[in-house]
Amino acid sequence: MKRIVQLTLAALLLSPQLAQASIFTALIGWLPSRLNSEAVAGRNLERVHRPMPATRGTSFVVSTIDADVIAKFREAWIRTSNGTTSTESVVLIQRASDDRFTAKLLSNSNQYKCFTFIWEPGTVAILHTHPNSSPPKPQDDDIKVADKYGVPIFTLTIRGVFVYDPMTQKITKLIDGFTWTQPDVWAKVRAQLAP
Repeated sequence: MKRIVQLTLAALLLSPQLAQASIFTALIGWLPSRLNSEAVAGRNLERVHRPMPATRGTSFVVSTIDADVIAKFREAWIRTSNGTTSTESVVLIQRASDDRFTAKLLSNSNQYKCFTFIWEPGTVAILHTHPNSSPPKPQDDDIKVADKYGVPIFTLTIRGVFVYDPMTQKITKLIDGFTWTQPDVWAKVRAQLAP
């Protein structure tokens, strides 16, 4: 139906006699509302109006964190000699093809107080360590990356876990201290963030 409307509109636009007629003006006003109503008609109605699960934001990402993901966090922390080196480690939370979520620990880049990596489709969050000698909160470069890709960026530090969420444009402290290696602590955060 949409294709027929497009072809009809093309024919009308190419016809000089119709372009001057008042019916043409009425048709132009009618078409957008007709196209919008057809976009939600029939079998598309369910797809358009079905509530979509939240697949972005801090609370969504925290809901994906389980014991396997926390094990990747620990491994990232160990790679930085428990925050005593000037390097950072990165863990990406990614949606797998079967709609499960996995944590991918990236190879170390050995850069000074930063980390460069190639963006991977399906990534829903970036978590990275900050050295003990650095501020624990996400910094300006972290915020730029989160804003660019529209995903939360977390910092795992000796002083706790912080997150910058581009949806709210706020930095929040989620966990105090080094307790973020414990699954029950993440369960409490999950409960606090639940709607």
